[in-house]
Amino acid sequence: MDPDQSAFVESFRQFLDRINRLPASPPRLTPLGEVVERHMGVDVTTVPLVTEDLAPLRLVDADVAMAELSGGVAPLGVTGRHERVKESLPELLSHPWTRYTLPAVDDVRLGGAGRQLPPASGGPR
Repeated sequence: MDPDQSAFVESFRQFLDRINRLPASPPRLTPLGEVVERHMGVDVTTVPLVTEDLAPLRLVDADVAMAELSGGVAPLGVTGRHERVKESLPELLSHPWTRYTLPAVDDVRLGGAGRQLPPASGGPR
């Protein structure tokens, strides 16, 4: 390695060391989090998450119950590359780097079962 390359590598190493010592960015509300917060009327980062495991044979009941609870309101979609399927709900609502946004919904899945919905744009299915 010539002296210029060595100097660059050392400079870059020092830069990365400084970056790694910086504190992590605090989470901030995503566009999805802002919508949910407006709807709930409370700071969504303070609301505890409650989950319930359902037996596969009860997923249809859960789907029917969610449809009833929605009152006919269209579901929200979530963008954010493939990471969105690995994130928890709190991470979808408040995240330091990824800005999960609201696209049109073209498919609703509950427990792996899909129910096709018409596109939000009213265009072809």
